Amino acid sequence: MKKFTVLLTLFLFLSCEKEPTSLIEAELAPYFQRFIDEANLRAKVIDMRTNSLTASIVINLPSGVAGQCSFNTQRLDEVKISRSYWNSVADIDREYVVFHELGHCVLGLSHDDENNVNGVCRSIMQSGTGICKKRYTLANRKEFIDELFDR
Repeated sequence: MKKFTVLLTLFLFLSCEKEPTSLIEAELAPYFQRFIDEANLRAKVIDMRTNSLTASIVINLPSGVAGQCSFNTQRLDEVKISRSYWNSVADIDREYVVFHELGHCVLGLSHDDENNVNGVCRSIMQSGTGICKKRYTLANRKEFIDELFDR
């Protein structure tokens, strides 16, 4: 009986450890790959197999929230993207929200509402509270992505 108790305790302890793995919904996978590719272009190595996270498009985020990164100690970190947001925006905006959430979950970044003289956000990591204006376009995409990976 003592061996069983020790084995059960060991199993429960080990099962609480986070396993390095990523479970990414297929619809999000191309954006995760872009994130990895952009990191590689800037000599940053990102291996999603070593990041413990899941990613999905969900219907139950609070109103006005496009995406969310949740850190967990007992299970995988989690990226959630709002289904209503996802269905209503263009590819560039989808990329923006995924890169923003991966900035939190993978790069460990916090919000940054620094703006330029016109009140335009300087970072993908802006909070979305309206402190600065989001202006992420194909024309300035590289500048924002450079800033994301140079932090």
